[in-house]
Amino acid sequence: MRSRTVFAVAALAAAAFAVQGSSLRWTPKEGDEIRYLTVGKLDVGNIQAEITTTNLHRVLRVDPDGSILVEAKPVEGKAVYNGTELPVRGMTTQTKYGPAGEIKEIVGDRADATGYRMANLTSFHAPGKAVAVGDTWTAEGKSDAKTGAVAWKVDYKV
Repeated sequence: MRSRTVFAVAALAAAAFAVQGSSLRWTPKEGDEIRYLTVGKLDVGNIQAEITTTNLHRVLRVDPDGSILVEAKPVEGKAVYNGTELPVRGMTTQTKYGPAGEIKEIVGDRADATGYRMANLTSFHAPGKAVAVGDTWTAEGKSDAKTGAVAWKVDYKV
């Protein structure tokens, strides 16, 4: 009986969490690692292409002002174009993020407009409010003449 009660309380708590929502925020510590999969689908000359990469991000430093230095390293990747699979080789970069998660600087071989664009698209941009399962939000950024980054937009869904 006791185990049923514990299960029922846990189920109710989980249901309440799903309805109420939760705040999503990244609060990294030095040494934290995140591995994630990115899938991009696009049309190239009316031909469907898909790029799939697995990346490892490691927090190298968290500064007192809340800025974060992260190393991004590709683990594996492939592109499929017109039915042909090709390997994708990424480059290791270091990115400094501001306290609000905005990109301050990229150091490495991809410290160009393309590197900033990809960093903006693959970074996590937390919602400004609590979210529940099924909720969506959008993050957007303007072009930056200093870095060469173009305007960007990312849509999220929980």
